[in-house]
Amino acid sequence: MLEALAARLVPGQVRFLGHRADVPQRMARAAMVLASCKVEGLGLSVVEAMALGVPVVAAAAGGHLETVGGVADAALFAPDDEHEAGGLLRELAADPQRRADYGARLREYQRAEFALPEQASRTEKVYRSLL
Repeated sequence: MLEALAARLVPGQVRFLGHRADVPQRMARAAMVLASCKVEGLGLSVVEAMALGVPVVAAAAGGHLETVGGVADAALFAPDDEHEAGGLLRELAADPQRRADYGARLREYQRAEFALPEQASRTEKVYRSLL
C-alpha cells in the first residue's frame, strides 16, 4: 500500500529497500534524520540515530520529548508544522559545525540515558522496588 502511494504521488523518487543488514552504516552517513511522527513512543530509529551522532529533527511530541528533547537546543518542531520542520532542517544543513555539535550532544545523551547498561540498571531498580 505504501509503495503504491509513493509510486502514485512521487513516481521514481522513492525506493523501498526491504530488509537491510547495513542500516547502521547507512544511517551513519546521513546528514540528519527527520522524525515527524507525533504519536511514537520511544522511537528506536531516533535512539539509533542519536547513538551514531546523527542530528535528529523531531516533532515535539511523544517519545521525542524524552529522547531528542533531553539535550540543550533540541531541534524540535510543533507537530504538523512542516514549515518549522523545514526551517530547522535548513538551519542545520547550512551550519556543519552546529550540526556536528548537536549530533555529539545527542550521542552523549543517548549513551548516558538509553544505552543498555543504563536501561538494565533502571529496570532492575524498578523490579527490586516491587519485591
